[in-house]
Amino acid sequence: MSPVRRTRLVSFVVFLVLTAFLAPVHAARLALVIGNDAYVHVPKLRNARADARAIAHALEDAGFKVSLALDQDRAGMNESLRRFRNNLSGGDEAVFFYAGHGVQLGGTNYLLPVDMKGNDVDNVVDDAIRLQRVLDDLAERKTRFARAIVDACRDNPLARAMNRTNQTRALQGPGLAPMTASGMLIAFSTEPGSVS
Repeated sequence: MSPVRRTRLVSFVVFLVLTAFLAPVHAARLALVIGNDAYVHVPKLRNARADARAIAHALEDAGFKVSLALDQDRAGMNESLRRFRNNLSGGDEAVFFYAGHGVQLGGTNYLLPVDMKGNDVDNVVDDAIRLQRVLDDLAERKTRFARAIVDACRDNPLARAMNRTNQTRALQGPGLAPMTASGMLIAFSTEPGSVS
């Protein structure tokens, strides 16, 4: 990501955080920031870790306790998400940020861990992290406000492998599918269905 785009993204995150109401004294301000660059079986990325670090720094400056997770495999992402969910309580303020590969498959958005093989539909469904799971975790904890920011609207990095296995019907175009969730804001780096 270019320095100008990174600055815009950080400014956007700060705006989102600062537009929330002041937290009650007992409420925690927690954030989970994931940046995945070092993919093993799909094309590597160059800026997701740097973007995650910049967002983590901006959130810390805004008073959030940030868990920063870089280059997470499936087990690491699941553990990071579990810890984040378990640390949230009703009335807390929560921000989830993800930079890395993401795909839309059958209208469902998936976040890819760095060890994702993704050579067929079953691999994606079984091994990637459903974005809806993250949103459900935030809703289940009845947070005061929740923001999910996803910088993963890219061309599907699995399309070539799925093309070879004739499974491209499950792929639904570039970018991620639109999503809504009651009581939270979901922001993508580009509009749904577009690539960044």
